[in-house]
Amino acid sequence: DGKRLVAVSATTHLGSIHPGGDAVPSYSLVVFEIPSGRKILHLPMDGTYRVNHLLLTHDGRKVLVTCGGLAFLWDLASQSKEKTFIGGKGEVRDIALSPDGLSLFVVNQFSLIYRDLSSGERYFSGSAEQARCLALSPDGHWAFVGHANGKIQSIDLSAAKVQSMVPTERQYLLGHTRDVSALAASPDGRLLISGSYDHTLRIWDLHGGRCLHELTGHSDAVMKILITRPRSQPGALAAQLRSLGLEPVDFPVIEIRPLADLTILDQALRSLSHYAWVIFTSANA
Repeated sequence: DGKRLVAVSATTHLGSIHPGGDAVPSYSLVVFEIPSGRKILHLPMDGTYRVNHLLLTHDGRKVLVTCGGLAFLWDLASQSKEKTFIGGKGEVRDIALSPDGLSLFVVNQFSLIYRDLSSGERYFSGSAEQARCLALSPDGHWAFVGHANGKIQSIDLSAAKVQSMVPTERQYLLGHTRDVSALAASPDGRLLISGSYDHTLRIWDLHGGRCLHELTGHSDAVMKILITRPRSQPGALAAQLRSLGLEPVDFPVIEIRPLADLTILDQALRSLSHYAWVIFTSANA
């Protein structure tokens, strides 16, 4: 609902020292009220170290936090750790929730895991070639996994329970020459955006399995970008950015509403004959 911001905070205690002499930070979940900025919850996460990812469930009631090869599900209302998931082989690289919020997809250095969020039951697990990032299609039927070798793997989740997890070359989108670092699918499920350490973004046609555009010009790896469009509209742009190795972050600061009073608009429309050109600067214009 855009009313709260959830973050992870690290605090270093002088009394907690690694054998090597480094201080050991302790991590907490912190919830802020928007727009006042008031802190409304501070939840220590005992036993958690080096948090890699933070993901809020669709209903805003629970938070997924990854730490090393583990994923923890925290309930904000009860302020308790509800579940611990073993993320597979190696450190968790990325996580995503299905569109209905019922399933969790985890990729790490060497494996892919798809499971029921409530029961923890695994739908499938399989090996991966140095997975880096992932994105799910809007309908939840497909998962796309970016790998360190530049390949993007397509996985049919609807058939994953019965099909082998050994991918064929037809299940890969090929083009990047280095690690795929970010992925995003368009809301209509037609496009995938990928970002890479090869300094490019690529826009893929998912139906044809081909690269439509390669965006060049970056001088370093494309990792993350902030999208300020309305909540219902960032999909196609986000998909393009992910295809270039960026991690799009939806942060809508614009809301489109119908006019309560059409008087000014009606006056402008009646005066159109006075102008030679009408320029629309965006889809919302």
